[in-house]
Amino acid sequence: MPGKIQPLADKADPANAAETLRRRAEAVAGERAEREPGGLVGLSLEEMKRALDTLRVHQIELERQNEELRRMHAEMDASRERYFDLYDFGLVTIFRSVF
Repeated sequence: MPGKIQPLADKADPANAAETLRRRAEAVAGERAEREPGGLVGLSLEEMKRALDTLRVHQIELERQNEELRRMHAEMDASRERYFDLYDFGLVTIFRSVF
């Protein structure tokens, strides 16, 4: 849907998020393949091997980026919890000292 920004994944169902992202990526890939005449038909075996190697490298890069994003998300969640604890317990301490 051009012009409309959609969320990358359903936060309510993280188990389904990967499948949703995959379906959307496949749809985009299909649209791009329709616009590119010839596709893989004219590639030699050596060109296909190079393309496959390149795709494998990109996949590993994306997996590492995903791991880093997950690690950063976990750190953010822990930081947020510490902040809320400090805020909540800080108010209790202030009220106890005032009253």
